[in-house]
Amino acid sequence: MVGSLSHPGLIETSGVALSRSQPGVLWAHNDSGSPAEMWALDSSGGLLGVVEVEAENIDWEDVAIGPGPDGTDWIYVADTGNLDRERSRVALYRFPEPPAADGSTLVEELRIRYPGGPEDVEALVVDPESGNSYLLTKSPRGVSTVYELAADAWGSEEAVSAFPVGEVDLGLLSLLTAADISPDGTVIALRTYDAVLLFPRSAGQSLVDALEGDRCFAPSGDETQGEAIALDADGYVTVGEGVGAPIYRVDR
Repeated sequence: MVGSLSHPGLIETSGVALSRSQPGVLWAHNDSGSPAEMWALDSSGGLLGVVEVEAENIDWEDVAIGPGPDGTDWIYVADTGNLDRERSRVALYRFPEPPAADGSTLVEELRIRYPGGPEDVEALVVDPESGNSYLLTKSPRGVSTVYELAADAWGSEEAVSAFPVGEVDLGLLSLLTAADISPDGTVIALRTYDAVLLFPRSAGQSLVDALEGDRCFAPSGDETQGEAIALDADGYVTVGEGVGAPIYRVDR
């Protein structure tokens, strides 16, 4: 354990991402119904700043860092939670990674629909190679459907369809709560309530093929309900849900 999310505003942390351009900075956000804010934290959980996002937090579930249209690091937020599957359309938001200080930011919005009807999604990966976004469903069966959104879908004024491109079998009752990918794209991490799984990805391999291949169970902290994971070049951090949730660091 390296610290804790001990700030009153971080009540139900649902997603975290490790900055690639600001070493030691961790971005975090709250779950549904909270203000649309990103929290910049240092490696021990200390508050560096709060960024107000010009969007709505209906049910934010995950955050990722990936390439933006200008080639720099952008933050992607998945407003895709849909536990009762009543939301017919959900959305991704993205914006250039801001300084780790108080401020506000405008966003781009990409409205999403699923061809087969509403899905509950808590995991987002943005491929550093292609810029494509991948949404992974949360299913009691433990089989997660992987949906793909092409990088060039951004800019559409209409809702776009996320297409199913594969599945990941995590085991019965393994509920997927978060995902991430290393900055070089060679390791994918999936988070369930009680486990961390790592998937190696070889050069030129598609993300879906990597998720359907070999995997290993990796260490995770003593978390009652694991909710978030973020990778950098040297390892990963995990965070559970709840006030004052610990931040666990694993080096690899």
